[in-house]
Amino acid sequence: QQSGLKGIKLGGPADKCLPAGYNQSSLWCWSLLTFINDHNNSFTLDYISIHEKGKENDLLTILQYEAQVIHELDTKYFKLKNIPVFNDEADPLKMWSKSKEWRADSNYASLTAINIIEHIQAYYNSSSKLYQRMKLISHDNAFLSFYPYQFTQRTLLARFQMNNTNPHYTQFIRKPVFSVLGMFGFLGDIILDSQVSQEFRSQIRLIATRQRLNHSNYTKNAYIILLSNGNPSVFNISSALRAEMKIKLPMVKLDESYYWARYVVDNVYTNPYLIWKNSNCPDFPSSQLFKEMKKAEEPILIESQEIIINQNVLSLHFDLNYPSISLLILCPKLDEFQEQVD
Repeated sequence: QQSGLKGIKLGGPADKCLPAGYNQSSLWCWSLLTFINDHNNSFTLDYISIHEKGKENDLLTILQYEAQVIHELDTKYFKLKNIPVFNDEADPLKMWSKSKEWRADSNYASLTAINIIEHIQAYYNSSSKLYQRMKLISHDNAFLSFYPYQFTQRTLLARFQMNNTNPHYTQFIRKPVFSVLGMFGFLGDIILDSQVSQEFRSQIRLIATRQRLNHSNYTKNAYIILLSNGNPSVFNISSALRAEMKIKLPMVKLDESYYWARYVVDNVYTNPYLIWKNSNCPDFPSSQLFKEMKKAEEPILIESQEIIINQNVLSLHFDLNYPSISLLILCPKLDEFQEQVD
């Protein structure tokens, strides 16, 4: 039965659900959904959870697989039509323990950002209603890596088990993917229209947002943009790209002061794996090496400045390393700060 406890949601089947002939790998999924569809009066779900991952060198198959599942639900399971769908294992590649060097650095972070942005754009911009039924995606990467693949498994953290010490202890290093997931938390509440020039659409993805800043005397807006420079099928490009971004600001008063900042995660400034690799990948890093790796964990502030908005289109120019993820923040200069921090 549907959960009677307030705030408790019941979902399932939490499995691969590709409809290809109801093969053995998806038998559990469709058996459960068929049962629920046939016994809808006595048993139902709050959400339908599926596990659809990408293929190596083809991340975008995730959206295609999800669309196939939702189409199957819409056409054959009429009593389940209003139940939202979650993909809570929308990872670029199956087998979390499989060692892949791109999982160690900003390539994995860029893939994750691309996947999230593609889902947001499909939800809001796709002409197909299939994607609008997909209400949530998440990733199955909260594993603990093990020797000798401390960085190269599908994890958020690199784990070092310091077994040559007394007492033994464990040290964690945050990988770039950890930081990028945090960067999404800074996006605003309002999604804005955005476009990428045709020549760069194979590698540039972005999501532009606006956040209202309410004050007792006025309301102003901050603009927060997350941009990923990467390609789901190419990991060995190292050259930088000179980017021009134009931001339309119809709600901004001319001659108003704004602050502009860009935070970056990439393989140049924020790459603990490279620091470890350049030290010959020691099983038990020294305290000094741990310090150096930890200094490279956080997104780095690449540029910041105060600017005067003198027209309704702001043009910005900057270099994008490959791969990289940038968080761009444009916020008004306020005379006073009203928010209370407890």
